[in-house]
Amino acid sequence: MAWLSDNGLVLSKPNPGGWAGVVCPNAAEHTDGNPEGRYMPANRAYCCKHSHCLELDSSTFLKWVADSGGPQHTPGL
Repeated sequence: MAWLSDNGLVLSKPNPGGWAGVVCPNAAEHTDGNPEGRYMPANRAYCCKHSHCLELDSSTFLKWVADSGGPQHTPGL
């Protein structure tokens, strides 16, 4: 979460359920202009409900982070 924050990728703090708003790796394809996907740092889960992004899963998000210079992690606790 620190790397995401340091790189301006956190859009909102975690809600009571633990999900934070983050910039989606596929944000350029979001037709509504909203770049947000959801990330749960406690278990490294990711989801985005935009129609172009339904195939993006936690592993894809974490690989994008690592490929962008962030830490390498796998989903789960």
